[in-house]
Amino acid sequence: MQTKRKYALLLILLTALFAAVILGAIALIPFDAPEQAPANSSGNLMNGGYAAKDGGLLYYIDENGGLVCRTEQSTYRITESGCDLINPYNSTVIYRRDGKIMQSNFTGSGTRVLVEDVQEMLVIGNWIYFTDSSGTLCKTKIGSGKITSLNLRPAGPFTVSGTSVFFIGDKGYLYTAQTDGTNVEPFLGEPVSQFMMHDSHIFYLSSGKVCATLAANSASKSTFAEADEFIVLDTSLVYIKDGALYSLEYENTDAKPVKVETGVDPVTRLNACDGRLYCFGADGVPYSMRKDGSERQALR
Repeated sequence: MQTKRKYALLLILLTALFAAVILGAIALIPFDAPEQAPANSSGNLMNGGYAAKDGGLLYYIDENGGLVCRTEQSTYRITESGCDLINPYNSTVIYRRDGKIMQSNFTGSGTRVLVEDVQEMLVIGNWIYFTDSSGTLCKTKIGSGKITSLNLRPAGPFTVSGTSVFFIGDKGYLYTAQTDGTNVEPFLGEPVSQFMMHDSHIFYLSSGKVCATLAANSASKSTFAEADEFIVLDTSLVYIKDGALYSLEYENTDAKPVKVETGVDPVTRLNACDGRLYCFGADGVPYSMRKDGSERQALR
Protein backbone atom coordinates (compact mmCIF):
# COMPACT_ATOMS: atom_id res chain seq x y z
CA MET A 1 0.00 0.00 0.00
CA GLN A 2 2.84 2.39 0.85
CA THR A 3 4.45 1.65 -2.53
CA LYS A 4 1.23 2.61 -4.35
CA ARG A 5 1.03 5.83 -2.33
CA LYS A 6 4.63 6.67 -3.24
CA TYR A 7 3.90 6.15 -6.94
CA ALA A 8 0.74 8.24 -6.69
CA LEU A 9 2.61 11.04 -4.94
CA LEU A 10 5.39 10.89 -7.54
CA LEU A 11 2.85 11.11 -10.36
CA ILE A 12 1.23 14.15 -8.73
CA LEU A 13 4.61 15.85 -8.35
CA LEU A 14 5.58 15.15 -11.97
CA THR A 15 2.23 16.46 -13.20
CA ALA A 16 2.64 19.63 -11.15
CA LEU A 17 6.18 20.11 -12.46
CA PHE A 18 5.04 19.66 -16.07
CA ALA A 19 2.22 22.19 -15.57
CA ALA A 20 4.65 24.67 -14.03
CA VAL A 21 7.01 24.34 -17.03
CA ILE A 22 4.15 24.90 -19.51
CA LEU A 23 2.84 27.93 -17.63
CA GLY A 24 6.34 29.36 -17.41
CA ALA A 25 6.85 28.96 -21.14
CA ILE A 26 3.54 30.71 -21.85
CA ALA A 27 4.51 33.54 -19.53
CA LEU A 28 7.71 34.09 -21.50
CA ILE A 29 5.86 34.53 -24.81
CA PRO A 30 5.53 38.26 -25.56
CA PHE A 31 1.95 39.51 -25.43
CA ASP A 32 2.23 40.96 -28.90
CA ALA A 33 4.02 38.03 -30.57
CA PRO A 34 2.52 37.75 -34.07
CA GLU A 35 0.79 34.52 -34.98
CA GLN A 36 2.82 32.11 -37.06
CA ALA A 37 1.99 31.52 -40.74
CA PRO A 38 -0.21 34.60 -41.28
CA ALA A 39 -2.41 34.79 -44.38
CA ASN A 40 -0.15 37.54 -45.69
CA SER A 41 3.28 36.90 -47.11
CA SER A 42 6.20 39.06 -48.16
CA GLY A 43 5.29 38.33 -51.77
CA ASN A 44 1.84 39.86 -51.68
CA LEU A 45 2.97 42.84 -49.58
CA MET A 46 5.77 43.87 -51.95
CA ASN A 47 5.52 46.76 -54.37
CA GLY A 48 2.22 48.11 -53.07
CA GLY A 49 0.32 44.95 -52.13
CA TYR A 50 -1.95 44.74 -55.20
CA ALA A 51 -2.89 41.04 -55.00
CA ALA A 52 -3.42 38.54 -52.18
CA LYS A 53 -4.90 35.05 -51.86
CA ASP A 54 -6.76 33.78 -48.78
CA GLY A 55 -7.93 30.22 -49.34
CA GLY A 56 -10.50 30.37 -52.13
CA LEU A 57 -10.63 34.18 -52.07
CA LEU A 58 -8.48 36.18 -54.48
CA TYR A 59 -8.26 39.90 -53.74
CA TYR A 60 -6.75 42.27 -56.29
CA ILE A 61 -6.62 45.91 -57.30
CA ASP A 62 -8.02 46.60 -60.77
CA GLU A 63 -6.89 49.17 -63.34
CA ASN A 64 -8.99 51.88 -61.66
CA GLY A 65 -7.58 51.28 -58.19
CA GLY A 66 -10.74 49.48 -57.06
CA LEU A 67 -10.60 46.46 -54.74
CA VAL A 68 -12.12 43.25 -56.09
CA CYS A 69 -12.65 39.81 -54.54
CA ARG A 70 -13.00 36.81 -56.84
CA THR A 71 -14.25 33.38 -55.75
CA GLU A 72 -14.83 30.28 -57.88
CA GLN A 73 -18.50 31.25 -58.24
CA SER A 74 -18.67 35.04 -58.08
CA THR A 75 -16.83 38.35 -58.31
CA TYR A 76 -17.46 41.07 -55.73
CA ARG A 77 -16.46 44.72 -56.12
CA ILE A 78 -15.55 46.02 -52.66
CA THR A 79 -14.51 49.55 -53.67
CA GLU A 80 -14.32 51.55 -56.89
CA SER A 81 -10.95 53.30 -56.46
CA GLY A 82 -8.15 54.51 -54.19
CA CYS A 83 -7.00 51.15 -52.73
CA ASP A 84 -3.72 49.33 -52.15
CA LEU A 85 -1.86 47.34 -49.45
CA ILE A 86 -4.25 44.35 -49.45
CA ASN A 87 -4.07 42.22 -46.28
CA PRO A 88 -6.46 39.22 -45.96
CA TYR A 89 -7.74 38.56 -42.45
CA ASN A 90 -10.18 35.81 -41.42
CA SER A 91 -12.35 35.92 -44.58
CA THR A 92 -12.27 39.71 -44.48
CA VAL A 93 -9.80 42.07 -46.10
CA ILE A 94 -7.90 44.94 -44.49
CA TYR A 95 -6.55 47.56 -46.88
CA ARG A 96 -5.51 51.17 -47.24
CA ARG A 97 -7.86 53.58 -48.95
CA ASP A 98 -7.37 57.32 -49.18
CA GLY A 99 -5.00 57.33 -46.19
CA LYS A 100 -7.23 55.18 -43.95
CA ILE A 101 -6.99 51.55 -42.84
CA MET A 102 -10.29 49.92 -43.80
CA GLN A 103 -11.81 46.48 -43.23
CA SER A 104 -14.55 44.85 -45.33
CA ASN A 105 -16.14 41.45 -45.71
CA PHE A 106 -15.13 39.69 -48.93
CA THR A 107 -18.53 40.60 -50.42
CA GLY A 108 -17.93 44.29 -49.74
CA SER A 109 -20.37 44.54 -46.84
CA GLY A 110 -19.59 45.61 -43.29
CA THR A 111 -16.97 48.18 -44.29
CA ARG A 112 -15.49 50.16 -41.40
CA VAL A 113 -12.54 52.44 -40.69
CA LEU A 114 -9.95 50.94 -38.34
CA VAL A 115 -7.32 53.70 -38.26
CA GLU A 116 -7.29 57.24 -39.71
CA ASP A 117 -4.38 59.01 -41.40
CA VAL A 118 -1.79 56.30 -42.11
CA GLN A 119 1.11 55.95 -44.50
CA GLU A 120 2.34 52.33 -44.71
CA MET A 121 0.72 49.31 -43.03
CA LEU A 122 0.67 45.52 -42.86
CA VAL A 123 -1.28 42.86 -40.97
CA ILE A 124 0.60 40.15 -39.08
CA GLY A 125 -1.55 37.67 -37.17
CA ASN A 126 -4.08 39.68 -35.12
CA TRP A 127 -2.00 42.87 -35.28
CA ILE A 128 -1.82 45.83 -37.63
CA TYR A 129 1.54 47.61 -37.84
CA PHE A 130 1.41 51.02 -39.50
CA THR A 131 3.12 54.37 -39.79
CA ASP A 132 0.93 57.28 -38.72
CA SER A 133 0.69 60.70 -40.36
CA SER A 134 3.95 61.77 -38.68
CA GLY A 135 5.79 58.66 -39.93
CA THR A 136 5.97 56.98 -36.50
CA LEU A 137 5.59 53.19 -36.45
CA CYS A 138 2.60 52.07 -34.36
CA LYS A 139 0.63 48.89 -33.80
CA THR A 140 -2.90 47.98 -32.81
CA LYS A 141 -4.50 44.66 -32.02
CA ILE A 142 -7.45 44.18 -34.35
CA GLY A 143 -10.68 44.92 -32.52
CA SER A 144 -9.00 46.48 -29.48
CA GLY A 145 -9.20 50.13 -30.52
CA LYS A 146 -5.91 50.73 -28.68
CA ILE A 147 -2.90 52.14 -30.55
CA THR A 148 0.64 51.74 -29.22
CA SER A 149 3.59 53.74 -30.57
CA LEU A 150 6.87 51.90 -31.09
CA ASN A 151 8.76 55.24 -31.21
CA LEU A 152 10.44 54.18 -34.45
CA ARG A 153 10.43 56.25 -37.63
CA PRO A 154 10.98 54.02 -40.69
CA ALA A 155 12.27 55.82 -43.75
CA GLY A 156 10.83 53.14 -46.04
CA PRO A 157 9.20 49.70 -45.96
CA PHE A 158 9.06 47.55 -42.84
CA THR A 159 8.04 43.99 -41.97
CA VAL A 160 7.63 41.77 -38.92
CA SER A 161 9.18 38.33 -38.41
CA GLY A 162 8.59 36.54 -35.12
CA THR A 163 9.08 39.18 -32.43
CA SER A 164 11.38 41.36 -34.57
CA VAL A 165 10.63 44.37 -36.75
CA PHE A 166 12.83 44.97 -39.79
CA PHE A 167 12.72 48.49 -41.19
CA ILE A 168 14.61 50.96 -43.34
CA GLY A 169 15.96 53.74 -41.12
CA ASP A 170 18.72 56.36 -41.08
CA LYS A 171 20.76 56.66 -44.29
CA GLY A 172 18.46 54.06 -45.86
CA TYR A 173 20.12 51.28 -43.84
CA LEU A 174 18.17 48.25 -42.65
CA TYR A 175 17.56 48.01 -38.89
CA THR A 176 15.95 45.54 -36.50
CA ALA A 177 14.03 46.08 -33.25
CA GLN A 178 11.70 44.17 -30.97
CA THR A 179 7.96 44.50 -31.62
CA ASP A 180 7.73 46.78 -28.58
CA GLY A 181 10.23 49.19 -30.20
CA THR A 182 13.20 48.31 -27.98
CA ASN A 183 16.64 46.89 -28.86
CA VAL A 184 17.10 48.87 -32.05
CA GLU A 185 20.18 47.63 -33.93
CA PRO A 186 21.61 48.18 -37.42
CA PHE A 187 21.38 45.09 -39.62
CA LEU A 188 22.82 46.10 -42.99
CA GLY A 189 25.41 48.82 -43.44
CA GLU A 190 24.36 49.82 -46.94
CA PRO A 191 21.39 51.74 -48.36
CA VAL A 192 18.32 49.61 -49.12
CA SER A 193 15.32 50.76 -51.16
CA GLN A 194 13.14 47.65 -50.73
CA PHE A 195 13.43 44.24 -49.10
CA MET A 196 11.51 41.06 -48.34
CA MET A 197 11.87 38.01 -46.09
CA HIS A 198 11.94 34.61 -47.79
CA ASP A 199 12.68 31.42 -45.87
CA SER A 200 15.87 32.14 -43.90
CA HIS A 201 17.01 34.98 -46.18
CA ILE A 202 16.43 38.68 -46.63
CA PHE A 203 16.41 39.79 -50.26
CA TYR A 204 16.91 43.49 -50.85
CA LEU A 205 17.52 46.10 -53.51
CA SER A 206 20.65 48.21 -53.02
CA SER A 207 22.22 50.56 -55.56
CA GLY A 208 20.00 49.07 -58.26
CA LYS A 209 21.04 45.46 -57.60
CA VAL A 210 19.15 42.61 -55.95
CA CYS A 211 21.15 41.07 -53.10
CA ALA A 212 20.45 38.50 -50.39
CA THR A 213 21.78 37.75 -46.95
CA LEU A 214 20.95 35.32 -44.17
CA ALA A 215 18.47 36.76 -41.67
CA ALA A 216 20.68 35.43 -38.88
CA ASN A 217 23.99 36.60 -40.38
CA SER A 218 24.14 39.79 -42.43
CA ALA A 219 27.87 39.25 -43.10
CA SER A 220 26.94 36.62 -45.70
CA LYS A 221 25.92 38.34 -48.95
CA SER A 222 25.05 37.33 -52.49
CA THR A 223 24.48 39.70 -55.41
CA PHE A 224 22.23 38.58 -58.29
CA ALA A 225 21.07 41.11 -60.87
CA GLU A 226 20.31 44.73 -61.68
CA ALA A 227 16.62 45.45 -61.21
CA ASP A 228 14.01 48.16 -60.77
CA GLU A 229 11.81 45.98 -58.55
CA PHE A 230 11.72 42.30 -57.61
CA ILE A 231 9.86 39.46 -55.96
CA VAL A 232 10.91 36.00 -54.74
CA LEU A 233 8.63 33.12 -55.66
CA ASP A 234 9.61 29.63 -54.48
CA THR A 235 13.25 29.26 -55.61
CA SER A 236 13.01 31.95 -58.29
CA LEU A 237 14.08 35.56 -58.14
CA VAL A 238 11.69 37.37 -60.47
CA TYR A 239 12.49 40.97 -61.30
CA ILE A 240 11.72 43.85 -63.63
CA LYS A 241 14.40 45.76 -65.48
CA ASP A 242 13.42 48.52 -67.91
CA GLY A 243 9.88 47.14 -68.13
CA ALA A 244 10.94 43.58 -69.02
CA LEU A 245 10.39 40.61 -66.70
CA TYR A 246 13.18 38.15 -65.85
CA SER A 247 13.43 34.99 -63.76
CA LEU A 248 16.54 33.55 -62.10
CA GLU A 249 16.90 30.32 -60.09
CA TYR A 250 18.88 31.90 -57.28
CA GLU A 251 19.91 28.65 -55.57
CA ASN A 252 21.78 27.52 -58.70
CA THR A 253 25.07 29.42 -58.86
CA ASP A 254 25.41 28.59 -62.58
CA ALA A 255 21.92 29.73 -63.53
CA LYS A 256 21.44 32.62 -65.96
CA PRO A 257 18.51 35.05 -66.01
CA VAL A 258 15.70 34.05 -68.37
CA LYS A 259 13.53 36.70 -69.99
CA VAL A 260 9.86 35.98 -69.33
CA GLU A 261 7.61 36.58 -72.33
CA THR A 262 4.58 38.20 -70.71
CA GLY A 263 2.98 39.55 -73.86
CA VAL A 264 2.05 42.74 -71.99
CA ASP A 265 5.44 44.49 -71.55
CA PRO A 266 6.35 46.86 -70.05
CA VAL A 267 5.17 45.50 -66.71
CA THR A 268 5.15 47.15 -63.27
CA ARG A 269 4.05 46.57 -59.66
CA LEU A 270 5.17 42.98 -59.25
CA ASN A 271 3.40 40.86 -56.59
CA ALA A 272 3.27 37.12 -55.88
CA CYS A 273 0.92 34.83 -53.99
CA ASP A 274 -0.32 31.25 -54.19
CA GLY A 275 2.48 30.29 -56.58
CA ARG A 276 1.59 32.91 -59.20
CA LEU A 277 2.88 36.30 -60.31
CA TYR A 278 0.71 39.40 -60.42
CA CYS A 279 1.67 42.57 -62.29
CA PHE A 280 0.23 45.43 -64.30
CA GLY A 281 0.73 45.42 -68.06
CA ALA A 282 1.32 48.22 -70.53
CA ASP A 283 -2.46 48.58 -70.89
CA GLY A 284 -2.79 49.32 -67.15
CA VAL A 285 -4.67 46.05 -66.55
CA PRO A 286 -3.55 43.66 -63.78
CA TYR A 287 -2.49 40.18 -64.92
CA SER A 288 -1.94 36.84 -63.21
CA MET A 289 0.51 34.30 -64.66
CA ARG A 290 2.96 31.54 -63.89
CA LYS A 291 6.55 32.61 -63.30
CA ASP A 292 7.41 31.49 -66.84
CA GLY A 293 4.70 33.74 -68.28
CA SER A 294 2.29 30.91 -69.07
CA GLU A 295 -1.41 30.75 -68.13
CA ARG A 296 -1.66 34.53 -68.36
CA GLN A 297 -5.03 35.87 -67.26
CA ALA A 298 -6.33 39.43 -67.27
CA LEU A 299 -8.05 40.41 -64.03
CA ARG A 300 -10.98 42.63 -64.91
